[in-house]
Amino acid sequence: MTDTSPAPPQAHALLADGTTVRIRTVLPGDRPQVLRLYEGMSPENLRLRFFTMNRDNPRHDADRMCAPAASRRRALLAESGDEVVGLGEYERLTEGTEADVGLAVSDGWHHRGVGTLLLEHLVSLARSDGITAFSADALSENHEVLKVFGDLGLGVSRHFEGPEVRCTVRLTEDETYLSAVDVRPLSAPAPLKEGQAVKHDMVGSVMTSEVVRATYETPFTEVSQLLKQYRISGLPVVDDDEQVLGVVSETDLMLHRSGDDDPESAHRFRRPARTGKARARESGALARNAGQLMTHPAITVHAEQSIAQAARTMAERRVERLPVVDEEDRLVGIVTRRDLLQVFLRPDAEIRGEVIDEVLVRALRLAPATVGVEVRDGVVTLSGQLERRSEMPVVLRMTRQVDGVIDVVDRLSFRVDDAHPQRSVPGSADMPLERPPGL
Repeated sequence: MTDTSPAPPQAHALLADGTTVRIRTVLPGDRPQVLRLYEGMSPENLRLRFFTMNRDNPRHDADRMCAPAASRRRALLAESGDEVVGLGEYERLTEGTEADVGLAVSDGWHHRGVGTLLLEHLVSLARSDGITAFSADALSENHEVLKVFGDLGLGVSRHFEGPEVRCTVRLTEDETYLSAVDVRPLSAPAPLKEGQAVKHDMVGSVMTSEVVRATYETPFTEVSQLLKQYRISGLPVVDDDEQVLGVVSETDLMLHRSGDDDPESAHRFRRPARTGKARARESGALARNAGQLMTHPAITVHAEQSIAQAARTMAERRVERLPVVDEEDRLVGIVTRRDLLQVFLRPDAEIRGEVIDEVLVRALRLAPATVGVEVRDGVVTLSGQLERRSEMPVVLRMTRQVDGVIDVVDRLSFRVDDAHPQRSVPGSADMPLERPPGL
């Protein structure tokens, strides 16, 4: 993108998956890229954005977004390389201290935190402009944008009128908002390139692509034969579009067999009322095909998710395997505990070296001695003082993404509270600010 205007203020923001985008002011020269974002959106998302299917809406909005800056309006974009992946703006109403706000995110960048980050930066700008509330009109079926407002951590009220809902977001900063911000990395140092993530293996690198699977109607006996033939302990059940419906495991088979061994046994003894789980087990015992036998809904992961995320999902959900799906939730592979084990057998010294070299030095441009790194049995302890508070969540999240890291113990402090400057103690600019307990 080329423009003769002075370079606008910008920040590099860390997304939920470890990649980064650059957030900056929209310039007149950005119009082609803004229009390209709208042209790449599905008809349904365009309808949710503009309420109608008028083909001129994207062009008119691109013209308005990229018009020369006005005193009552602020517009920001998020970009990865030369691609605009998100837009956010607000315009002060004629009277008072309220402003209308709007967001748009590229179809391929949904569920990655782009909208939330844009909204947080708009909130910061709005406060400096004396704005005390945002308002936004949305279709009541636009659950994604309503969730973005709700997840922000600020007070939100909603007024429904027919198919539309008007949201009002109060920009008063309280502890709820501060806590929400603290668990979301706000920025990453500029040397980290857009779209770049810390080096770590993804699920797609260890998954098995040739997956033994069943359909809903696959008979019980055939499922049993598949598990025995391929020496596996479970398999996914898919529909005609290869979307995962559930998973059948050896445990499911054993429950079936135990229920078939003696069909009269249930009537020999009086039993207490059955719980929901007991009824589910009995249903499995009476199953005749994979659809009736399977555990559902299936717990899945995406191929681009990190191995560490997959391992945590397995541990939290107490499962032995995870079907791997693409962006349309179609089966592309399967990953087991055994597949992940090789990653978590990394020596502590190797993990420590990668945290120092890849995270602290290469990605964040910190001196190696700035942060103390200790690793024991895969648990990384970070200690020392960073310059800015906003660096802390970035360091923690990137460290968690390193292969072999089981957990991260945070013993970091900061010198300057750049996230909440109004909370700094007057006259203490040269004194280290210790993080309050619990943050």
